[in-house]
Amino acid sequence: MPLRIFFAAEGDLNHERNAYRRRSHQLSQTRSQKAVLYGAHLGKAVYSHGYAGIPSILIQAQRRLGINAMQMNIIIQLLDYWHEPTRKPFPAKKELAKRMDVTEKTIQNNMRALEKAGYIKREMRKTAAGDWNSNIYHLDGLVTEIQALEPEFAAEKKQRKEAKAALQVPKHVK
Repeated sequence: MPLRIFFAAEGDLNHERNAYRRRSHQLSQTRSQKAVLYGAHLGKAVYSHGYAGIPSILIQAQRRLGINAMQMNIIIQLLDYWHEPTRKPFPAKKELAKRMDVTEKTIQNNMRALEKAGYIKREMRKTAAGDWNSNIYHLDGLVTEIQALEPEFAAEKKQRKEAKAALQVPKHVK
């Protein structure tokens, strides 16, 4: 979902805030409904702690994208922190390293590789006191790459569906 930037009068801004709250509420209801559906695998208790949406295209195209296992794990961790489309994730490298049981240097090197590939962009941020804080991670490059792969995946899906249909219908029945 692209970020909309606009200038608005105060009344319009309140309207936008309320619309955003309604969309957020609907999204959380949808997520809750999906969690109940998926809860059959792992159980409601597990899903009650949250889950990250990982596009199947990302998983299936990992090799095509040139993403190694460590980088994929980092991307999944960032997706777990990305709760709202307009608020980019900003976990500390130390927290990511702790979650993944690797060194901060491993996180830093792989982040650099993901940035060089154009999948993420790191934005340095400061605290109110002027000290450096954790980076903000923009995943726009990765999102763009996944979206660019979608037509290819759609064509492959269509071919599989047609092949399956051809196997199911005897030729003399047409």
